[in-house]
Amino acid sequence: MKNLAAGLIFAFAMQTACFAQPSENDDADAKLTAIKEQVQLLAGSWDGYLEYRDYQSDRRVRLPLARTTSVAPDSSYLITQSEFTDPGYKVYSAEIIQLGDSAAKAVTVYGDEVTVDKLSVATVDVSSDGWTAVFETDGADEEKPAKIRYTWHFAKASPSTLSIEKSVRPLDEGKFAFRNRVQLAKQP
Repeated sequence: MKNLAAGLIFAFAMQTACFAQPSENDDADAKLTAIKEQVQLLAGSWDGYLEYRDYQSDRRVRLPLARTTSVAPDSSYLITQSEFTDPGYKVYSAEIIQLGDSAAKAVTVYGDEVTVDKLSVATVDVSSDGWTAVFETDGADEEKPAKIRYTWHFAKASPSTLSIEKSVRPLDEGKFAFRNRVQLAKQP
């Protein structure tokens, strides 16, 4: 896992420059500031599951998942390392998310595949019970252009829980559809 994290940080450093731009949106800055104030709550070890929609059978599949999250002291980025077992083999993935000016950037390593996304912050809602943040980006799903939405929901329960749902909307359709979800509980 350490080599994976080192490779991820290198990939992130190489890709970040292409997103550098001055802040243009005070509302986006305020939303990212609200997220930065909450992101330290994500540090630690988490267990739960990955659930995804299998396009061939149109059924949902659920796999056990373990995740470790590290957060920079200034909350400017977080690194996640995940492990789950797809039938027959272990899968490792890692992600670094930078919370920058007016947008978040995510570099994801999944096997041999590395993706870089610029995520706009659609909404942030913070309460005494937790927070919800919605990120969106343009991308592809099943090799077709799509709007991709990630909804993060953190609940300050005992134990704390985190749900991250990915939904997609092909550009020629009007509704977002479920693609996958990570559901986690924080370990002591």
